[in-house]
Amino acid sequence: MPKTDAVNICLGCHSEVADLSKKAHPHQPVFQQSCAICHEPHGGNNAKLLRADNGNALCLECHGPDAKPEKKDNSNVATIFGGRVRLPEDYFHKVVRLPLKYGVGHPVDRHPVADLSDPSLRKIKTSINCMACHQPHASSQPDLLVKDQVNNMAFCASCHEEYKR
Repeated sequence: MPKTDAVNICLGCHSEVADLSKKAHPHQPVFQQSCAICHEPHGGNNAKLLRADNGNALCLECHGPDAKPEKKDNSNVATIFGGRVRLPEDYFHKVVRLPLKYGVGHPVDRHPVADLSDPSLRKIKTSINCMACHQPHASSQPDLLVKDQVNNMAFCASCHEEYKR
């Protein structure tokens, strides 16, 4: 089987993702690095063959305030996911880091970024993760917001009743 580059080898079969490359704002690693940054190409135990068991852990590997890519000695390579993914060291100079602390802080200071639980019922009251607001592959709008929405109060109102007019 002839090998192509790390992106097109996946997009050859995953045409639904390939179509997303036409959108104005692609998530850079998806279309310029490799699908294998986020996905285990040869199988794994997580949904959608993701490298992490939940969306937040996956996204925060690069975008978290404590993200620490490991520099490989005598090379221009840094690794993430415990050394399983190798990227150019300068790749991480362009990555937006989110000012998160104690599960809050994006898009505004006290906004939660993790599930809200109801301790009395011992269950999740509101499911929140990165994918609740962001698309992982591409968007027609900056910030990769779901449903290609514009980043404004109308977007916030899709979850927050108090912002509806």
